[in-house]
Amino acid sequence: MPRAIGNRCIMVLIVAAFCGAASLRGQTVEMCPDFQMLLQGDTSIRYFKIGFSNIFYANEKPIAGWVYYEGSIQSNTFWIRNCTNSPSQPAIIMPGWLVGMSYGDFWSYSNDKVTTSPRDSKMPSPVEERAAQIRRILRQALVLGSPILPGSVKYKPDGSFEAKLDNKDKTSLISGHFDLAADGRPQRCEFKGDNWQDARLVASYEYAGESCIPTMISVDSFSLLKRMNTLGYKILACELGELPVSSQGYTIDTLTNLGGINLRLRDQMGTAVFRDGAIYNMDKSGRLRLVNKDWGKAPQPGSVSARRKYVLLVLLLPTVPILWLIARTIGRKAKRAKTN
Repeated sequence: MPRAIGNRCIMVLIVAAFCGAASLRGQTVEMCPDFQMLLQGDTSIRYFKIGFSNIFYANEKPIAGWVYYEGSIQSNTFWIRNCTNSPSQPAIIMPGWLVGMSYGDFWSYSNDKVTTSPRDSKMPSPVEERAAQIRRILRQALVLGSPILPGSVKYKPDGSFEAKLDNKDKTSLISGHFDLAADGRPQRCEFKGDNWQDARLVASYEYAGESCIPTMISVDSFSLLKRMNTLGYKILACELGELPVSSQGYTIDTLTNLGGINLRLRDQMGTAVFRDGAIYNMDKSGRLRLVNKDWGKAPQPGSVSARRKYVLLVLLLPTVPILWLIARTIGRKAKRAKTN
């Protein structure tokens, strides 16, 4: 074969291979359904167990190793608790280490004590805030490594998306793109916020078998080209779907089969109840006793507490003789000036 024809054939093959690869990249691949459900952030989960690495801090330093949470999220009710790192390590106990929401109350269980707060309370309580914090952490672990506001994701067939982040007091917009494998499982996602300036996040996914739910998510944060931090999420279990619950939803009494739950102190001391800025104690019969009526109530503008008035009086009393001497001296000088 003449050299010119051979070179031309090689060029044709290269161009054909390039065009074939380009057309393959241009094909629209649909994201697998389970991942889409997790991405929306409002799907029911029968049971999950997720490990967090480099997420929680103690004394301003990341807690070493993995911290695991488990729980169940159903329509309008859930329970989530911190569990042991491994069979050979004790649990990392945190405030409100078991939190949940029934159809009527937010509740928490810690150190054998139970605390509740009605969902219709006019003022948020520590129990409600703790429950919201834990759910944000869970949504952060699933899919993006950032807490997505449920139902806010707008996903497009080309893999791009927009969503809102749930930042407790405010929301911010993010946008990015998923790189999908031929089977629809995301391999990588890069996104940034509308007010992040030069910062961006890159999530990478690992899978086991044919499951569409990742077993490992690594999230790297970058400023320009410099990697700033890496967060890790290990999904040991994540079973999507509905689960039968009691007529009251998940309550501490319906979860005693979990193990490690001892309601002896609650039965002896009662349950702490936060309602509309006041604290009550509820005994076994359901009767409420007021403990603190002003808990959580901000002082009125311009008001001064009795203790503050007392402190001011104590501070001002020693200055009275000094002020009297100054006034007497000024009076004497003025009298002398008149006589002269």
